[in-house]
Amino acid sequence: MTAGETTVDLNFTGLEHWLSDSLSTPVSDLKAARIGGGNSSGAVQLEFTTPQGARSLVLKAPNDGGLVFDCDATREAAILKAAHLAGAPVPRVVVIETTGEVVGTASFAMELVEGRGVPESTPASFHDDGWFREESDDVQRGIWFSFLDTLVKLHAIDTSDIPAHYSVDGVAGYLDYWRRSLLDAAAESHVPRQLAIIDWLGANIPPGADDTPALCMGDARLGNAILQGNDVRALVDFEVAYIGNPAADIGYCVMHEAFTRMLSQQPATGIPTVEETWDYWEAATGRTVFDRSYWTALGATLMCVTATRAMLKWGFPLETIDNDNIVVAELEGLVAGATAAKR
Repeated sequence: MTAGETTVDLNFTGLEHWLSDSLSTPVSDLKAARIGGGNSSGAVQLEFTTPQGARSLVLKAPNDGGLVFDCDATREAAILKAAHLAGAPVPRVVVIETTGEVVGTASFAMELVEGRGVPESTPASFHDDGWFREESDDVQRGIWFSFLDTLVKLHAIDTSDIPAHYSVDGVAGYLDYWRRSLLDAAAESHVPRQLAIIDWLGANIPPGADDTPALCMGDARLGNAILQGNDVRALVDFEVAYIGNPAADIGYCVMHEAFTRMLSQQPATGIPTVEETWDYWEAATGRTVFDRSYWTALGATLMCVTATRAMLKWGFPLETIDNDNIVVAELEGLVAGATAAKR
């Protein structure tokens, strides 16, 4: 996780006092820079001095312009804190600030994981210009499988103490959250196709879908991984994490890769196929996924609704958003494939 060139507007005096109180040691010479190389919302690298020496933390104070529905930094912090204690490959949360008095919104600070992320400065993500695309096919393939290995570790932890439940558990709760997220941005009359997808997914939940839940990242993309060399060491960005069926994480992962690939004129050539990705994850977890189209559509519901919210923020017409969002047609194709497979 590395800081970019852009400095940030913060109350440095207030931050120093808060860190000093929280860490029980004087903090001085505070510097801050927004995290680069990804889509982390409100992530700022803090560098400061204590009597014990120089120290670095990452401050997470979400300010994503409304892209994440019901965004709550304290929820994310609690999930990360519990997940780290359970052995998940995530940063350790150091302190949580719930009042919003320090930076204007609820926030938390976590340990800095030294490393790098894949380039994500354009919608084509790592398929566009940057170090990842310039690597050999073997290196790209190895990084992809290392990312899957890290997801496998996440999906294996005990979720008993992870506070990532929706009001309703399992697939139904996940779909309820994304339906509410969609309708928070657009009236039912403007998004009938997206609602039809969510309703179909809710009416066709595979048998046993909620039998062996895991902590799911939600936004399970390579851009939310920290690498040391070519090995993934940590996962970040758990704003939409939840307890559910982890097959949805893999569905989202392959769908996100496919869309970013489509947006590049010269995509990376070493990424394993969709089938290889599913097979690798299934072998590593011991899980068998019979309805891959279903779980891909379920995971990518996150992408579809988030795209709708983003496009409306960017000024796309509300009246045509169901047709303007290109993810919708892809999900409809997945639903059609899942429907055919059920016959």
